[in-house]
Amino acid sequence: MITDINNYKVKYPTMNENSHIIENIFNEIGTSTKYFVEFGFTDLHYPYCDNTVFLKQEKCWYGLWMDSVETKTVIADGVSEAIVRKNKNVKIHDVTPDNINQLLKKYNVPNGFDFLCINTHYTYFWVWKSLEYNPYVVMIRYNPYINPALSKVIKYESDFDWDGCTNNYGASFKAIIKLGKEKGYTVVGSTITGDTSNYLFFVKDFLIAEHFKLPKTIKKLYTKPNEIYRKPESD
Repeated sequence: MITDINNYKVKYPTMNENSHIIENIFNEIGTSTKYFVEFGFTDLHYPYCDNTVFLKQEKCWYGLWMDSVETKTVIADGVSEAIVRKNKNVKIHDVTPDNINQLLKKYNVPNGFDFLCINTHYTYFWVWKSLEYNPYVVMIRYNPYINPALSKVIKYESDFDWDGCTNNYGASFKAIIKLGKEKGYTVVGSTITGDTSNYLFFVKDFLIAEHFKLPKTIKKLYTKPNEIYRKPESD
């Protein structure tokens, strides 16, 4: 039984630190299809940036990677060296709430697949809300700078462009948890990643009682922002 997903945070130095968390969740609940979906996906050249490389390379899973950018800038020692094309296994699409279901159908994703990582920067709430598929485990961002007691979601606009300075993006901890409940999921933990968003892990409700021991209050699963100079909004 899992009591704290962060007990499994670091094991594979060359992989994303969430890889061991994902591995242990499925060690506990089992798998059905061993199929994953992750978007946006950075690149196989930098597996520590992505969340499902370990599943494919070490655990014999298969799945779908998508990203909106076809090329990426390689940076070494703080200097941009070259612009290279993404790995051929990454499908290039701008994933939106309007096209997510059509894209999954296009690539023949099974409805009851095992793992979904919604790794978009700002539209993650609306993409999940629009999703008609029912994966067993969902990993999704939230905005840790918004007061976690508030259920706040930034309105979806197709041409939204975050200014990089304010907290006015994405959705709050409470808003994502509320959406998960509406879709039949229970939050089992959260992790810090980067400097603009944290991740929440959700598991289908019927799998919780036998496999997870959760804190009495959900607010204990909230993780603070990574940047100490920015503060959560108060209203």
